[in-house]
Amino acid sequence: MIRRATISDIDEILSILEPYTKEGIVLKRTHEEISESIDHFYVSETEGKLSGVAAFYTYSPLLVEIRSLAVRKSFFAKGIGKRLVNKIIHDIREKDSRVKIFALTLAPDFFSKCGFVEVKKETLPEKIWKDCVNCIKQKECDEIPMVYAE
Repeated sequence: MIRRATISDIDEILSILEPYTKEGIVLKRTHEEISESIDHFYVSETEGKLSGVAAFYTYSPLLVEIRSLAVRKSFFAKGIGKRLVNKIIHDIREKDSRVKIFALTLAPDFFSKCGFVEVKKETLPEKIWKDCVNCIKQKECDEIPMVYAE
C-alpha cells in the first residue's frame, strides 16, 4: 500500500534512508527536514511495516523533482520503488498535466522503466542553482538527470 507519510513515520523513514545515505546514493535528511516537508513524502507499507519511501520537491508550479527514493533492502526488487514513483507522478499530474517531473539518479535504468528519459543537466537550471551549485561533487557529478516523458 502506498500512502502519504505522517509525522509518526519519520523515524522509520530515516531508517530506510540511512543505508543509502551512507553509500552516497541519497542525500542525508534530518528529522527536522522531513518533519517540515512531511506532506511531500510517500511511504510504502508492506506486511505492517514501512518498506519504502519517496518524496518530491517543488521548484516552481511547473517543475518538480522526485527525490529521497529508497526501499528497505529486505523488500528490494518487488516493484515498491516503481509504485512510489508512479504514485507521485499520478498525484502531481492530476493537479496539472504540464508539470515537468525530473530526478537526478545513479539508477538510470530504473527511472527509464518508469518512463523517464535522460536530459542534459543544463535543462534543469533551478536544480543546479538550488542544490548542485553547493554540492561537493559539482565538478565530477555522477548523477544522471532524467525527465518523465510519458
